Amino acid sequence: MKHKVHLLSGLHGAVPEVVKTSDRAKVTCLGCLSWNPPEGWSKWSAVERTRYHTYRLTPQGYADIMEKQENVCGICHKSLLRGLSLRATAFVDHDHRTGRVRGLLCSRCNGLLAGLDDSEFRVAAEAYLVQKE
Repeated sequence: MKHKVHLLSGLHGAVPEVVKTSDRAKVTCLGCLSWNPPEGWSKWSAVERTRYHTYRLTPQGYADIMEKQENVCGICHKSLLRGLSLRATAFVDHDHRTGRVRGLLCSRCNGLLAGLDDSEFRVAAEAYLVQKE
C-alpha cells in the first residue's frame, strides 16, 4: 500500500477513502491527491521518503540534526556512524503526542526511551527493581 505510513500517522488530517478498482480495494489518502512533493523528492531514498512522510523531516533536516548532535546519540553520546561507509544508524526520537522531532538516538537508547513513555511499563519496572533489591 503506497501511503500506509502516513495514513497511520494521520498526516493531512485526511480520512482514507476506500476506492474500488477491479477486483481489489485500494486505499487512497485524500490529502495526497493534491500533494506536491518537496524539491529533490525523486532523488531521495526510500528511508528518506519514509522519514519525511512520518516526521516531515527532509534529508537536509536530518543532516542538520546529526551535525548539531555531532553525530552522536542524544542520550548516551555514542557515535551514530557505523561501518566502513560511516552511514548513520540513528533513530528519530519524537513526541508521540505532538509528532515533534526531539533528536536522534541510537537503537539501545531509543528502545529504553520507548519504555519510559509507557507509564504502566515504568511503574512495573520500578516495582520490579525495588522488589529485587
